[in-house]
Amino acid sequence: MTIRIGTIGSGSIVEHFLDAVENCDGVEYGVTYSRTRERAEAFARKRGAAASCWKLDDLLSSDQADCIYIASPNCFHFQQAKQAMEAGKHVIVEKPAVSNLKEWKILEETAQMHQVFLMEAVRHVYDPAMDAIRRGMKRIGTIRRASMRFCQYSSRYDKFRQGIVENAFKPELSNGALMDIGVYCVRMMAELFGAPVKLLSHGIFLENGVDGAGTILGIYPGMDVELSYSKITNGMIGCEIQGEDGVILFSGVARPGKVELVSRGGEREVLYDEDDGWNLEYEVQKFAGWMEKGDLQDPGYLRALKMSGLEMGIMDSARKQMGIVFPADGKQ
Repeated sequence: MTIRIGTIGSGSIVEHFLDAVENCDGVEYGVTYSRTRERAEAFARKRGAAASCWKLDDLLSSDQADCIYIASPNCFHFQQAKQAMEAGKHVIVEKPAVSNLKEWKILEETAQMHQVFLMEAVRHVYDPAMDAIRRGMKRIGTIRRASMRFCQYSSRYDKFRQGIVENAFKPELSNGALMDIGVYCVRMMAELFGAPVKLLSHGIFLENGVDGAGTILGIYPGMDVELSYSKITNGMIGCEIQGEDGVILFSGVARPGKVELVSRGGEREVLYDEDDGWNLEYEVQKFAGWMEKGDLQDPGYLRALKMSGLEMGIMDSARKQMGIVFPADGKQ
């Protein structure tokens, strides 16, 4: 079985995704969609797609796309994913999948109605490093604190400071630091600890009203999880999970990288290590496996849907506390 991928978008994340596709057996690039003919044809030539189109309806009816990967601006994800699934296409939608939990629930219902698979592409979720983190957590005793950090100065912020506001800093497109990179921290917290019993959130806002950085504190029985994210500063400290008998250290949330266990006595053990770079191949492999198996009741698949819903719910709550409102919140 060969799975043909269609893409919406032509940014750098699509390039990285297609690099992953090229490294996965049984998956190939079928069709490019972009809003202009010139861009669609140029990107298809560059990446070796069998076809290109510049009308969404042509993509949705194309026999070159069994599955559609959506990497358009966040505010377009919901409608494009919904239309794709209604056309019988399986969907991988780049993080954050949608603008809010209400939209995610509608997508889940649409996927079920049309018997297609739906995945949010949060790349660290399927990284083998996550299994190493979970194994290590069982060895450090009662967990009391965790810190998840993703602070990365955006190249687009230089232009913002010059008065040029690109999509990444436009809140009307459901963008901002929380949605762009804070989502990785939120999903890591949800994956490892589930839903917090209480949430405290604070954002740092730029002059056009977009959040440039923020902090979220997830409160759990007997423990706290601190999330720190920024698009306007760099961070040099990785992530840690503190237990009474030891600490789990890992490089970051988007790519956990090197995972270490440090015992209370100071002994260090490397649980997992991986090269720097992008780790999208794991999500492509997982999605291809689900499609090949064809079981919409697969426990791993159902858990992924649930986790995306939990992630969106946490971000809705954080946005409410911070006063972040998107145009999409008033729709449907």
